[in-house]
Amino acid sequence: MRILYAIPQYNEIKFTSQCLTTLFNSPKPTDIDIIVIDNGSTESLRPLKKFPVEIHIMPKNLKWLGTFNYLVKNFFKKYDFIIYSNNDVLVCRNFLINYYRTISGGGRFGILAPHYNDVNRFQHLRGQNYNTFQAGSSTINIVPYVDGTIFSVSKELYERIGGFDPIFKKCGGWGADIDYCIRAKRQKFKIGVSNSLYFDHIKSITSRKYEPNRPAYYGTFQHLLRNKYRQNLENLMMKV
Repeated sequence: MRILYAIPQYNEIKFTSQCLTTLFNSPKPTDIDIIVIDNGSTESLRPLKKFPVEIHIMPKNLKWLGTFNYLVKNFFKKYDFIIYSNNDVLVCRNFLINYYRTISGGGRFGILAPHYNDVNRFQHLRGQNYNTFQAGSSTINIVPYVDGTIFSVSKELYERIGGFDPIFKKCGGWGADIDYCIRAKRQKFKIGVSNSLYFDHIKSITSRKYEPNRPAYYGTFQHLLRNKYRQNLENLMMKV
């Protein structure tokens, strides 16, 4: 079983470097490859050269939604699972080992995600060592949907439902992860959150800086979901 851990970025290279540091603070299974998808950053990529990862440079900024669709279209030819991860995250010890074990445990989970905690920029800059967190048991909770900050997708699910719906480009990709979970459930795939996985999210650093229309996206993606499924949004999202 081959797994790809993919990190999209547009500038904010320091956060990618910190993310990779936490990933490599613990052993990496040989069946997991890590790549960084750079969407035309203007900052130097030199800080990333010290890590044993491939860097794919895109000719233009595909943003979060477009980068995911590029990955699943091109890399499922080689991999069985893709883990899609923001760059502004810090993961717990043994994150990759536990993710590998979780995925290889079976159960027809189309989408699997870790637990997470949002921290603000001030908390992050205080220098707290988030990588000291030790995740808990190996159980998986079945949930109605997951947040798209870090999540894995199986090749089987992609072959059934494809990638993100491009309609959510209208709102910077917001809601595409929820829509993906709804589509997965309609094809009888399970969605899970693993208790053995945990990360801290440095609270949307990149999107806050580079998405000026971000405050309006929340209402827009809700409108898109209601129009697409013609159902009450709360009932639609909460069905396991």
